[in-house]
Amino acid sequence: MGLIIGIFSSKLQMRSPWVSRSIGLVISDFNDAFGTRLVYAIEETGNAMGYHLILKRTHDSVAEEERAIKSLTYEDAAGILILPAHGEYYNAEILKQIVNKRPLVFVDRKMKGLPVPSVSTDNIATAKLGVEYLLRLGHRNIAFYSGPVEHISTVEARRNGFIEAFADRVWS
Repeated sequence: MGLIIGIFSSKLQMRSPWVSRSIGLVISDFNDAFGTRLVYAIEETGNAMGYHLILKRTHDSVAEEERAIKSLTYEDAAGILILPAHGEYYNAEILKQIVNKRPLVFVDRKMKGLPVPSVSTDNIATAKLGVEYLLRLGHRNIAFYSGPVEHISTVEARRNGFIEAFADRVWS
């Protein structure tokens, strides 16, 4: 998590010295299976650097995400960490923040064509490793099950890793 806050640190130093000492986290939702450790780590790292965390949950709604980002802008958060809602189109509020040069970091997503740093798992490698493991155990009927693949970078990457594992197996 130090990496995420570190990305902000370099960008925050370019802003005025009286900038807010809060950072925002916009996240769809979180629970013990996903996100709780992430939220805790961001909060603890931010606290160690003198920032407090403002958490906004969007329930995977683009409209809620826009309201959350507007709220953090109004509260003058020094920067915003965003786990973007699933959707085919970029959120207009995200684009406004980029134009206004507010420090942003995407968490667990990459949005093609946007100059925003992101922090995420190597989904291609992890999916590929999982499939390779199952193949080594002798399994042959392995399915890739997910929600919509298009426009969600993490799911696209996992699908690509799944396909690569089989492609590598055929050619080796």
